[in-house]
Amino acid sequence: MAEHIIIENDLFGISARLTEIDPGYFIVYNLRLRRFEVHNRRQLKTLALVVPYESLDIRTVRLTQRTRRENYERLIKEMEASNLRAEAAGEGRMLENARGRLEEALL
Repeated sequence: MAEHIIIENDLFGISARLTEIDPGYFIVYNLRLRRFEVHNRRQLKTLALVVPYESLDIRTVRLTQRTRRENYERLIKEMEASNLRAEAAGEGRMLENARGRLEEALL
């Protein structure tokens, strides 16, 4: 049994939209892992990204556009900024917890 099904036609025309972005793109449904994958024939290792959604829709197109190689630097900056915000939020919660415990100990 084949592990992959190439999706050439889909309800929302996502496969066609991806080939408009890059003619090398194609969509595969991985039967073993039960997920959609975007591949690119122009790459040595064709897997470009794993679709994090259960169905193909406009989110897949947007994610594919966003994660293209030419957007690499912007994407790294976004991830770094997001990590800094998460760290700051975590530190803030940690300080609030410590302050609460200190107040309880003093009472």
